[in-house]
Amino acid sequence: MPPSVSVVPGSGTITGSDALALTISDSSGLPFVSITYVESGTPSAPSGFPVTECVWAYPPESVGSRFFFPGSLTLGGPGLISVSANISRIGAGWDANFTLYVVAVNTSGQITSQTYTYSVTPKAIDGATVYGLVPAKGSVITPQTVIQFTVTDSLPIGVVEVQVDQKSREVVFDGNIFPWPYNGSSQIAIPGGYQFNIARAGGWQIAPTFYVRALDLTFAPETLSP
Repeated sequence: MPPSVSVVPGSGTITGSDALALTISDSSGLPFVSITYVESGTPSAPSGFPVTECVWAYPPESVGSRFFFPGSLTLGGPGLISVSANISRIGAGWDANFTLYVVAVNTSGQITSQTYTYSVTPKAIDGATVYGLVPAKGSVITPQTVIQFTVTDSLPIGVVEVQVDQKSREVVFDGNIFPWPYNGSSQIAIPGGYQFNIARAGGWQIAPTFYVRALDLTFAPETLSP
């Protein structure tokens, strides 16, 4: 028989703070498990933003940086036999509609692939703004140009996420770090928000289009473009 997979609640409407109870098991062993989170486009977030994120994978065991995965693994002669956890999202929590994709493979090569789609109870949108773009829109830039803008909110900002179009959508700042090739960029705290200085290792491939999502400490999302 293929692996057993269960997530509770199994699709439906949830709130941003809800945890999803996951159980995956197979007595013959589980040489591969993958759990992937994909946000849906919403009225405040254009389709395709933000990116697909890994929630949990095995082997080797890895937990996505934006997810809390408290749980337990059961190991036996064939290796991993089962995993159970209560999944939640760090920081803003579940802040947009999303789909969870769960794939498990047992030692016989049998595959279970399940899809769980969730609607998140909407939160009020606060008035975050992006301004002070330097160079200004329409300016001629070089591949090495450092681009600056400021994000502020009437309430204290908890998390800011930045993405950019460069032939494909790339993560500039995930709320915690600037991943490569943006690791030479900086975020400076200012009254009411942050100033960003964005540089791309190897230079800009095409004229950049930025997407900024700010979440205040009530975790109300606002998607903006500088």
